[in-house]
Amino acid sequence: MNKYWHSLHFRYTVSVAVLIVLIFSGTYFAYSTFSEARTKTSTHLKNNQELSDNARKIRISVLDSYTYIDAYLLEPAYKEYKQHALNSIHTAISSSKDMLEEVSTMVRIDTIAIEQLTFLLNELKVQTEKLFLSREDSYRQYPSLAVGNDVMQPNRNAFNNAIAVALNEMRQEKKDRNSPGVYQEFIQTRHLWTQVLSNFRLYLANRMGSFDESSLPVQEKAIETMYQQLLKQLQKLAALDQMGELGFESGAAVQDMIKAGNGWFNGFKQVKKIHNADGWRIDSKIMKEDIVPLINRMSNLLLQVESQINHAVEEDMKSLVTAAHKQTNMLIWGAGAVLLFVLIIYVSTNRLVFRPIATVVKALKAEAIGKDGVLLPSVRSRETTALVDAFNEMAKRVHQRQSDLEHQALHDSLTALPNRTLLQDRMAYHIQSARREHRHLSLLMIDLNRFKEINDTLGHHIGDQVLIEVGHRISSQLREVDTIARLGGDEFAVVLPDADKEQAKLVCKKLLQAMQTVLEIDELHLYVGMSIGISSYPEHGIDVTTLIQHADVAMYVAKQNQLGCAIYDATKDEYSLGRLELINDLKEAIDNDNLSVQYQPSINMGSDEVKGIETLLRWNHPEYGILPPDQVIDLAEQTGLINPLTYWVIENALKQTTRLFEKGYELEVSVNISVYNLKDKHFVENIKEIISRYPIPTEKIILEITESAMMANPVRAAEILSELDEMGLRLAIDDFGTGFSSLAYLKQLPVDELKIDKSFIIGMKENSSDEVIVHSTIDMAHNLGLEVVAEGVETKEIYNHLKDFKCDTAQGYYMSKPLPLDLLEIWLDNFGVSQSFDDVLG
Repeated sequence: MNKYWHSLHFRYTVSVAVLIVLIFSGTYFAYSTFSEARTKTSTHLKNNQELSDNARKIRISVLDSYTYIDAYLLEPAYKEYKQHALNSIHTAISSSKDMLEEVSTMVRIDTIAIEQLTFLLNELKVQTEKLFLSREDSYRQYPSLAVGNDVMQPNRNAFNNAIAVALNEMRQEKKDRNSPGVYQEFIQTRHLWTQVLSNFRLYLANRMGSFDESSLPVQEKAIETMYQQLLKQLQKLAALDQMGELGFESGAAVQDMIKAGNGWFNGFKQVKKIHNADGWRIDSKIMKEDIVPLINRMSNLLLQVESQINHAVEEDMKSLVTAAHKQTNMLIWGAGAVLLFVLIIYVSTNRLVFRPIATVVKALKAEAIGKDGVLLPSVRSRETTALVDAFNEMAKRVHQRQSDLEHQALHDSLTALPNRTLLQDRMAYHIQSARREHRHLSLLMIDLNRFKEINDTLGHHIGDQVLIEVGHRISSQLREVDTIARLGGDEFAVVLPDADKEQAKLVCKKLLQAMQTVLEIDELHLYVGMSIGISSYPEHGIDVTTLIQHADVAMYVAKQNQLGCAIYDATKDEYSLGRLELINDLKEAIDNDNLSVQYQPSINMGSDEVKGIETLLRWNHPEYGILPPDQVIDLAEQTGLINPLTYWVIENALKQTTRLFEKGYELEVSVNISVYNLKDKHFVENIKEIISRYPIPTEKIILEITESAMMANPVRAAEILSELDEMGLRLAIDDFGTGFSSLAYLKQLPVDELKIDKSFIIGMKENSSDEVIVHSTIDMAHNLGLEVVAEGVETKEIYNHLKDFKCDTAQGYYMSKPLPLDLLEIWLDNFGVSQSFDDVLG
């Protein structure tokens, strides 16, 4: 017994036993009084928490329904918004019923507010369904559209046809040269009519989009004023007709213009009357007068219920705090006794524990600096003996720990994958082996798509879990000899020994397929895509740095073009020697006329006759063959060659198509321009100079600019296009639907045509949403006074569909592929005698 007393374990066992008795006896009574209050409060808090959760669920569901309603009003083609809104309302109704069942067993919560809330939610459902019905019918939503379609559009077309007939007669009889004053009067009439239509487009877009409602009266007055000017101009032409200054068709056209103008203006007055009434837009009225007030009333009721819940919680917490104060007082007395006991223990432990430990600390410091001959403390207890043994064991494990540190230095701390340092070492080793054995080696650079959104939205914890899971999925698709590394952030790399670029592409396909399965992390379902770049030894580099750099370039190409996977291509590397040579070749091709153009016809769908041709650039490179036009344009835009290239195309298009005009084919000629052309301060002046050299009328020349290009600098685009419009050129928006334009910008541009992007036209066969988009775009363009061209028409079925939609013009492989001028002339000569588009060239 005396020997065991020297054991710290024995002494502290006795001390702890005494301490436990003191603490237990001091807290037992306090616990017994606190337990009852805690049980009661716990039950109340649980019930209140359930009520609070349901109230929060109702608030979230109502806000979600409002969000989806708003989204559906903006994009009615997305039917899922409608269903999401109704589902959110159903969820809120279900939660309100659950609250009624829970409140029935509680005393301090009023059921009247919850019953009113349930009633309002059902009313919200009724009004929402009513809103959706009105939004799905554009004529019900905007009554003025029927007037525009049934009254104004036929008169506008009649006016345009009349003035076209008059101008055509004057040109054929050469009165535009013999009587230039009369010809200019017709040109002025067309200009005034265009201004009336442009101002009406602005007014209609402003009213429909509610951009600046305070300016509506000013716009209405401007339209009326300009129309009066137009009438005066028409009366002036009528007077010239009475004087015998006009031809037979021109005189009749003047009367047709007066009649069509009056019909159009009467339609405008009807539209104005509708727009000045409260019911000009039914869905806004429902939102303002029904849905928004309902949501506000529900929000107030929820605040009332939550206030009652919070008051009940406060009462429960006060009861719990009172019981806790009683327990605290008793614990303070017990703590005093414990402190006295601890003081006694400290005196004994200082001699038996602290001093021996201090000696061991000195020994540890000496060991840390490698000092030998360290004196360990004399043994005073069995525990100090164990401490010395532990010290000796620690020294044995130092080497093992150093090995572990080396592992940490070469591996990523989050995913436990090799890091950049280890990856470069293994690449260097495999490159030496491949060089020695004449084998291949491939490197994959992987970057996750939209990973920043996951980090920013869900937090870094979820982001870290995503990186770990991605590392596992990539590893599961690799061989044992392959190396996967995390380079930092969301960037991974894979080394594939003895694998060429084709084998690397197969691995990429497996990795992309593996990532198509949804990631399940903390009850979240996430989809994470990736972009992969490939470089191979020795084709793309013979050292580590070059292979990494080229794989990184390929990865960015894959990400920018949404390819999923891309192999390094020196022509897409703006810093490569091959790209610099290609730039020089392009400049020489422009200077030496080594480029060519082809023409693709477009068909008037109303008469099935050829309406015009679009000019398309072609470059047959002596080394690389025929290069894709998009690649040539991209190269020119990035190197400052786009302006001379554009002028070359316009010059050659007008020069070649002059032959067609001389043969009697007076077709419209379309040429594409770039957003970079709009930055050239001499662009309009240069275009005017080129056009002046050729006899093609300006109204037969169409300049096309893409929708996304206009949105890059809408203010500058509007200025340049207005100057081109004043020259008499026609303007078209190309690839419409792929950018982010809106009526707010479209209404400000003096454009004549919209060219719907071929991705929507081709998708009409498979995707009903594309068909709806195409149909609605045609209707909206017609209501704005614009003609519509459908690109990418490849089948008779789509051609007939577009006819049913009243599309104006079609262009695509179904009618004709792009043709050089000689074949185009043959195509035009045979067009009138062929039974179908397929037979034109035999």
